[in-house]
Amino acid sequence: MLSMPLLPPWLTVAWSLALMAVVAIHVHHCRTMTGQVRWWHLMHTAMGIGMVAMYVLPVISNATLAWSGLAIFAALTAALLLTTVLQFRREGALNPLWLATSIDMAAMAYMFLPMNAQPLLLTWVVIAYLAAHALVWLCDVWARAGSFTLADPPGEPLPPSGGAGTAVVQRRSLGLSGKVDLSVRITLAVMPASMGYMLLAMGPTASMAPMPGM
Repeated sequence: MLSMPLLPPWLTVAWSLALMAVVAIHVHHCRTMTGQVRWWHLMHTAMGIGMVAMYVLPVISNATLAWSGLAIFAALTAALLLTTVLQFRREGALNPLWLATSIDMAAMAYMFLPMNAQPLLLTWVVIAYLAAHALVWLCDVWARAGSFTLADPPGEPLPPSGGAGTAVVQRRSLGLSGKVDLSVRITLAVMPASMGYMLLAMGPTASMAPMPGM
């Protein structure tokens, strides 16, 4: 199990248990949801499993695990970015939740890079983003700002391009007014918080020596 100056064994266990709960909640939603929402929860399930692995396995000192994680999360980042683009082309508006999830997944891939390949300034930028994103979910900023969600509420189909009310119906199509359950919001705050803390522990406050074999 991982142990660093900022990650004593008891804290490593605490983060691991919290992330296991995150995974369990998202797996439950994967089983009960359909469509975009199911895929969205599936992506967060993958991130949760990846973070559990980061905390309980010797990823940093094991080149095979590190490169495997990097390949998996780089591929998922590419898939999410493609989804974001396809959603934009289909709906005619950018869904910021897909974009934010893409950035979160890119941060996961970044964490699997060897530490000597992580520029210190960029690491601090990623940490700041993750801290801000945790607060966004914890304070329910998406809903307060009237931001997009992944819901697909019933309603009439989109009118032809340029038709009256197109913008309004497009906003409804993206579920603009939907709210995310409190339990899910907590998991979505825990996830980036755990990622940011891990980066802080293994980057700016730890040795920058490269991982063996990398």
